[in-house]
Amino acid sequence: MQPTRQSRRRAFTLVEVILSLVILAILMAALGAAFQGSTNSYAASEGLTEMINTARQALLRITADIRTAQGVAPIDGGGSGDIDNHQCSLIRADGTHVTYHYNTSTAASYNTALDDQTLYLIINSGASAGTYRLCDHVLDMTFERGTDGVNVRNVRIGMTLTDDTGQPPQTLHTAAVVRTLP
Repeated sequence: MQPTRQSRRRAFTLVEVILSLVILAILMAALGAAFQGSTNSYAASEGLTEMINTARQALLRITADIRTAQGVAPIDGGGSGDIDNHQCSLIRADGTHVTYHYNTSTAASYNTALDDQTLYLIINSGASAGTYRLCDHVLDMTFERGTDGVNVRNVRIGMTLTDDTGQPPQTLHTAAVVRTLP
């Protein structure tokens, strides 16, 4: 007995099924690669954003202290120990002596007890005296002071950062005017 036209069903052949599976596998591989690239990009951006936010917080703290300082030490002035522009010593409004110190082996103010390429807050007096790490991965940092001949009137700060993900270095700049002069 021969099957009639109506009782014959059309089905997929083995070649068609294999071909559709190959196409599906290629699409899934492309989707996986796109997802992996997206997650890698997000992780790199997140690390860079965190690093820049930490640096901005440190710069905000420094500028707030400079604006309200009783005085800022000039470079190599008055025995302050500021022998180069990699650190900035000042007297806070409450009388506390502090130093913002960028530690790098190329600086005259290099401190072997501290980590390289790191920004520190050194509180020299008061109840909270000690050394505090503010920012890591600092490639360069300068404190350029502007004076009126006697007193430091303003400080321009530049900070260049890098991270471990291979992103290009980022440079941040800010400035602060000393508001309370003797």
